[in-house]
Amino acid sequence: MYRSPWVLLTFALILPGDGLVGQVPDGGGLSTFVGVHFPDEAAGFHVTQATRYPDPILGIGLTYGSERARMDITVYVYPVSPGEPEDLAGAEFDRGWQELQEYTASQREGVELELGDVEPWEVTTPDGTRFAGRRGEGTLRMGATALSTWLYVFVKGDSYIKYRVTLERASRRLLAPDLEAFVARTLERIEGPARP
Repeated sequence: MYRSPWVLLTFALILPGDGLVGQVPDGGGLSTFVGVHFPDEAAGFHVTQATRYPDPILGIGLTYGSERARMDITVYVYPVSPGEPEDLAGAEFDRGWQELQEYTASQREGVELELGDVEPWEVTTPDGTRFAGRRGEGTLRMGATALSTWLYVFVKGDSYIKYRVTLERASRRLLAPDLEAFVARTLERIEGPARP
């Protein structure tokens, strides 16, 4: 499985702190980890790790990879807080985008982030359900290495579902259909934990 030089950067950007890592069964169906249901496989990507963060408000992170597509994908599932603004996905996207900028700025010299387009994004899942969210793309540069980074945020039930994707910039157009299929299939099947 491909691992970019930005894997650790990718994980640190969204959810700080030490987590508890769970091994994910290779059953080809649905798995459950701390109350979150998620697919073991979607669009050729297989879940390789599930991480529970120490604070329940941070939820879990699911790492997906593929032998075929050189792309790092982490899906975060965490609860919507009471009293959030009306545009939940937009507000959470803005927080995530700001965290990405702040973290990149705090890194060693030579790491640069160029922010690209941010837009409302709608996904129709295979069962026909539509989800409105937000998507943004940026470019991470370190010397001659250029990587595309995408952030997607959706709200499903009482949970945010946030996708962080990192891949080689040169292959982003080629791999975009695989990514879109992955987002649609996982968004259909991921279910956050029930509220107490």
